[in-house]
Amino acid sequence: MAKRARTLTGDHLRSSSSSNQAPSWGAKRARSGSALRDRRDWSSIGNGPAWLISERVLAGDDVADYVSFRAVCRSWRQWTTSPRAHGPLDSRFHPRQWVMLRDELAVPDRRRFLNVSSGRCIQADLPELRGHRVFGPTAEGLLVLLDEATFAVRLLNPLTRQLTDLPPATTVLDPTSLMISPVHYLLHVLTVHGAGLADGSATVVVYFENARKVAAAKPCDERWTVVEPDASFASVSSFAGRFYCTTRHAIRPVIVEVRTTDHRLPPQLVVVAKLAGVPSSPRNLMPDPNFYRTPHDLHLVGNGGRLMVSHSHGGGRRSSKYSVHWVYFDSKRTVSMVVTRFRRQALFIGAYRAISVNPEAFPGISLDTVYPGFDCDDKPSSRQVGGGLDGSNVAFPHTAVDCLSLCISQPPRRSHAGGSGAKP
Repeated sequence: MAKRARTLTGDHLRSSSSSNQAPSWGAKRARSGSALRDRRDWSSIGNGPAWLISERVLAGDDVADYVSFRAVCRSWRQWTTSPRAHGPLDSRFHPRQWVMLRDELAVPDRRRFLNVSSGRCIQADLPELRGHRVFGPTAEGLLVLLDEATFAVRLLNPLTRQLTDLPPATTVLDPTSLMISPVHYLLHVLTVHGAGLADGSATVVVYFENARKVAAAKPCDERWTVVEPDASFASVSSFAGRFYCTTRHAIRPVIVEVRTTDHRLPPQLVVVAKLAGVPSSPRNLMPDPNFYRTPHDLHLVGNGGRLMVSHSHGGGRRSSKYSVHWVYFDSKRTVSMVVTRFRRQALFIGAYRAISVNPEAFPGISLDTVYPGFDCDDKPSSRQVGGGLDGSNVAFPHTAVDCLSLCISQPPRRSHAGGSGAKP
């Protein structure tokens, strides 16, 4: 079992401002010398004001600020709510606006995280990653860990370092196959292509695409419950404590939710909306599985408190066109956006993940624009990180577009890079 940190002080978080690292987009300016000379001993403000400030910081939807606030001094930690006093699935402490960057740092256990709303960049020391395959993050900002020795699944909150222990992923497979399959094959089959929370954040759902399984479990369960034994979804994502999938297995493409309708019964798939304006599946009894699996042209993404679906038409980063649909659960339908507006956001879309980004926090990113990930190109060898066309390989992403395109792409391919955005 992974070793947990004894205390939660926030000492594992630090600003990413080293000269040899990428810039921290949107970072606040340093205070002037006169402001530093006028510093006060804020540790003596008392438990009432400290608690009130901490609650307002936590309500600001950035748990990194809350962790940093509690790390200031011992008295502030005593007077404020510790995340460890609550379950690791408590949504108040989830780093929803943070994504993990895929750059190599000098310290093996250190990772960089970027806030897609503010542009703030921080580093976190995470020894919990040792011995694990790392996937995600989920829409809640949680990392999905797969233990390479036991195949146990864990969720890690990288900012609070809280771990959620879940059953071994091997419980979704047939016992006979476990006896004859080598470890490297099992690690491939049990690759996580999507995960998130369901049932009001009480249940964890994981999509093992290579195993064609969608499974659900709670922290106290001994094994995963297979919700869909022959799953093939275009995209999966959690949103507002519920887990959704897009599928074309019906005559009309639909959005389904993993839902527990009766506590005595296992979770099941429930159709919650039909996708209007999206081509239907072939009308034959044995459809080509590649029609559903590649390309992943339907993407679920939360944007400004709303769920929307992006649909890519055509192939390749340079030729694809995009349409966007808002999801209306009350009428069980989607509505295509007449005017291409993402609420002044930009979308980064990979084969399996999609995120909404605030363009005002990043130089070079345009609003109402779709930026494909590195795994959405028909010719992966034609472009390199940094946009080179000569086949050379740049070791470190140079722009905000590079970093965000890389972090949503799965698996990362060092010779494969993102480029310019495409208007829907």
